[in-house]
Amino acid sequence: MDETRKAGLREHLAVAFLFLASLGFVVALNLTPVHNGDFWIQLTVGDIVRETGEIPETFEFTYTEAKDERYVEARWLAGLTWSHLYQIQGYAGMIVVKCLFVLCMFGLIALLSHQVGRDPVLAIGLASFTILGINFRSLMRPGLVAFVLALLVLNFLYAFIRTRRPRWLIPLIPLAVVWTNFHPSFVAGFALPACFAAGEVVDGLWRWKASGLKPDWTSIRRSVVWLSVTSFGMLLAALVNPYGVEFFEHMLNVEASDFIRENVWEWQSLFHPRFRGEPFMFLFITTTLFVVVSGIMGRRKLRAAPILLVIAFFPLALSAIRHVPWFEIMASFFLAHTLGHSEFLRRQRVPIALVLAVVLIAGIGYVVENGNTRGRKPGFSNDAPLNPAAIEAIREAEISGNVFHSYSYGDQLAYHFYPDIRIAMDTRIYPEKYYREFRSMTGGNPRLMVEPEKLRDYLARYDVEAIVTEPFNMRVWEAMGHLPILVELGFTGLYQDRDTVIMRRK
Repeated sequence: MDETRKAGLREHLAVAFLFLASLGFVVALNLTPVHNGDFWIQLTVGDIVRETGEIPETFEFTYTEAKDERYVEARWLAGLTWSHLYQIQGYAGMIVVKCLFVLCMFGLIALLSHQVGRDPVLAIGLASFTILGINFRSLMRPGLVAFVLALLVLNFLYAFIRTRRPRWLIPLIPLAVVWTNFHPSFVAGFALPACFAAGEVVDGLWRWKASGLKPDWTSIRRSVVWLSVTSFGMLLAALVNPYGVEFFEHMLNVEASDFIRENVWEWQSLFHPRFRGEPFMFLFITTTLFVVVSGIMGRRKLRAAPILLVIAFFPLALSAIRHVPWFEIMASFFLAHTLGHSEFLRRQRVPIALVLAVVLIAGIGYVVENGNTRGRKPGFSNDAPLNPAAIEAIREAEISGNVFHSYSYGDQLAYHFYPDIRIAMDTRIYPEKYYREFRSMTGGNPRLMVEPEKLRDYLARYDVEAIVTEPFNMRVWEAMGHLPILVELGFTGLYQDRDTVIMRRK
């Protein structure tokens, strides 16, 4: 065997070793319990859609007047999908499904990077790092599917740029329909081809200025037309939803709501003090530095589209942490351009692959021992907000009627017990007045807690039969003098563990 073949074999083995290590790392990060509470309300809505063929039009699970308020269910297709999957796989199966979605993201990021740089080591490395940066938002939520759809769109768009074949743009129209009915981030879908179209024009002008050679405007015009038509087609495809134009109005109202940005943690700014020291903040800053430094050093290899994408999504990420993963995805596309043609990476491919593999294996050990960026360790334990023992206690006690609860418990109570039990609120976006009243009663934030008499009036007004709350909320009630009100109304302890306190009215 000659030296060239030996070198090729060593490179293939190193890449294979890196690939296996990266798969293990991604699985360790994401084969973790489904712990986000809103999964259960999406599952509840999905069950209703699957069984009745109709999308709920109000907040029908609540006992408050909000049950008659109009609600736009922007994630109905996600709920329907979860419902079918949960019926087949159950809770443990949804953990696997969540991990498979992230593995799809990993593969699509690697494919996009490989399209750009044709370097498997760089593709796998960028994909692993991006998945780590996104991990804090890799939840069993519709947004996870939106990330997959966005990466599919990016891959098809770059395939068109690379080959100039319009057939690569055809799948974007049906993808837009699916995306629109899965998650409100569909606006990014038809913005992406627009960014690529603008990038084609900027690239042509820049080459003309830099080299003095007149660009092939016929080819550029053809590409811009195809991309513009695709963007407009995706916009029209977004109208294929149960609400039509109203869906756009709803989405804009949510995005512009100061009330939501003040009260929902994922909508809060990246500069909020509560996020200091969070792992995702360190990863976001690291990614930003990589983009800046590599952009300066590899500026001659850059094209306009990745620059426009990171410029567009960076301020979006600063505005709300829910948008950070979008910047991480665009940054991986940017870094594939700046690093993809590095002679150093090409010459040192084998040692770099081995070093990255060792780092990823060490990362697997760390995640198994300490948990991922959200502190979740891999496994199939039930980590839902309301634990199975508490759910069984409610079932055995045959509790029915109106139940007041901590915010994180409403979704599961609706899923397991509606219509026998009606809840105060779930994690969907309720009208502001109901949300503010609810928060002032729960004890979740002592600064917002109302005086005891208002809690008594609330519980009496809605004829609340039981309370399912977190121990912290109960301690707040005790410290602020609300417990005597509960005794006066006839509430007594029914069940308690380290996570949940259940009280029932005599």
